[in-house]
Amino acid sequence: TVCIFTIEYVLRFSTRGGTCLSRIRWMFTNFFSIVDLISILPFYVDLAIPGRQSYLATQWVRVARLLRLLPALPYDLIWKKSSKLLMASGFAGFTVWVICAALYYWFETNNPEMTYCPDDEFKDDACWNRFHSIPAAMYYSLLNFFGEFPLADQHSLGGRFVG
Repeated sequence: TVCIFTIEYVLRFSTRGGTCLSRIRWMFTNFFSIVDLISILPFYVDLAIPGRQSYLATQWVRVARLLRLLPALPYDLIWKKSSKLLMASGFAGFTVWVICAALYYWFETNNPEMTYCPDDEFKDDACWNRFHSIPAAMYYSLLNFFGEFPLADQHSLGGRFVG
């Protein structure tokens, strides 16, 4: 698929009218050309690095191709008209996220089932609680917001309620 996107990108670049400088300016100023460039470049960066042919590290960047599905709308005008509503919604969502993480921390910080040991040995210096801080608990609450419920059988009753 990267080859198809590359061919399509090169064809759009080469058939664009104007001078070479205007084409390069288009490449770095047009939203959809930037999205295409960001989704294509990691493949070639991985090819250029010798001895490392693992494409998994940069494969997630290819998700940027989904931005091509956005219709061409006046997003700056939409943002200006709805910025207060979008900011208030974002603030409310962030507040709920932090409150849920704080509740997770409160219920699960002393739960011995939430202890993680990287070597499966119970050495006190190498083990830690998954909910040792509110930012650590934010990760698990974010997973719950996206529909996952990790370690459901190991949560306390309060942690199950928050989840």
